Amino acid sequence: MSRTVEQIQFAPRMPKTLRVAAYARVSSDKDTMLHSLATQVDYYSTYIRHHPGWAYVGVYADEAKTGTRDSRENGKLTVVPEEAEIVRSIFDDYLAGRGATAIAKRLNESGYATQSGCVFHKSAVERILRNYAYTGNLLLQTKFRENHLTKVTRRNKGELPRYHATDTHEAIIPPETFNAVQAEIQRRKEKYAPTKPPQTSLFTGLITCAICGKHYRRKTTATGPVWICSTYNSYGKSYCPSKAIPEEKLMQTAALVGHTGEIRLITAHNDNLLEFTLKDGTNAVKRWQDLSRAESWTAEMRRAAGEKTRERKQRHAES
Repeated sequence: MSRTVEQIQFAPRMPKTLRVAAYARVSSDKDTMLHSLATQVDYYSTYIRHHPGWAYVGVYADEAKTGTRDSRENGKLTVVPEEAEIVRSIFDDYLAGRGATAIAKRLNESGYATQSGCVFHKSAVERILRNYAYTGNLLLQTKFRENHLTKVTRRNKGELPRYHATDTHEAIIPPETFNAVQAEIQRRKEKYAPTKPPQTSLFTGLITCAICGKHYRRKTTATGPVWICSTYNSYGKSYCPSKAIPEEKLMQTAALVGHTGEIRLITAHNDNLLEFTLKDGTNAVKRWQDLSRAESWTAEMRRAAGEKTRERKQRHAES
């Protein structure tokens, strides 16, 4: 009797999901640097969540010495009194009504610099005003990496859990002051929000200051619209001795090099020189003329001058 062998197909065995937890610690390095607990939690949580076959079950955080030196003390954040005083003054100034640009100017004039040794700008002041860590607490995983390949950082809007760690270090700003500043930021944002979309110009984003490298912006003055270096406009001539360009003169000068749509870049130099870079790669340098006295006078200025002339004639006649 012949034998028959029948092949039986079994369902493939599914790999077992491995439960993985993240371990992070706060330690010091070379006595000066502290690893960010928030950064570690963010990195390892994201890495585990995107690893095939792993199930994220949480994070364990610990404090530990590096062990390289017996005299080394751990991961305790301490307040630098001089720097803390600067932070407090920024919060006080803002609540007193000063804007971020005015505060930055005051700090620079007082000789202060950022932690990286740079001058203060509006953006640096705004970051300080929004830094919740000054309250002695931390918000962890407010941002996350999209994945470990692209390493694109995104703001956490609910995609991942966030963690609120309280009393993690000495506070510089009371929570009440921090909350008052956030409310004031929102109030000013609503008050000064534009009622209509800002108008753009053919020159928007085209003009660069040859002195400081910043872009020129459009500004309305008593004598009409001008284009002015953003550094000069915010911090004054001591930071950038550039010169405002009347829009009328800018348009007249640009017309000398051809159609304005062909202009790719305008570099504003000293002595009223404008360097035009065209889309075909060619360059042209033109000089614009200052406004004459008659051109620079507004109707109000003319009326005031007329009144003074009439008063002077009247006094002369009476004498």
